[in-house]
Amino acid sequence: MVEAEEYEKGYGSGPQGTREVNFCSIRFNPFVSFFSAVCLWCFVLYAVLDPESDAVFGEWKNWVTSTFTWLYIGSQDYWLLYLFPLVYYYGDMKLGKDDEEPEYGDLTYLAMVWCAGVAIGLIFYGASEPLIHATDGNNRA
Repeated sequence: MVEAEEYEKGYGSGPQGTREVNFCSIRFNPFVSFFSAVCLWCFVLYAVLDPESDAVFGEWKNWVTSTFTWLYIGSQDYWLLYLFPLVYYYGDMKLGKDDEEPEYGDLTYLAMVWCAGVAIGLIFYGASEPLIHATDGNNRA
């Protein structure tokens, strides 16, 4: 168990540090952990026990969709502002030892990354898309 002196000191860089407890080799902040657990379980109980929760969450979803669609669409190309400087500064970085030749060329590596992205899409939509077509096809209700 952690001594009271060590617990009061904290480990963080703030004025009091963070309140970190070691329990069975798991480090956690008790206030944050228990507060978040209570909030999460209150949300779960509300969603499960209140018959009106489905309508409330539907209204929230419609409000977020109608209010923030412009932000979602506008933010989709924001990653380019982050990607181009990374490629400029780190584009010639070699993954591996300095004296080794790359195992794969750039085009082969690009093809592997592309196929991995396509495979993720197939796995994700492989089960859901046929089910959507088997129903009325409207998954935005």
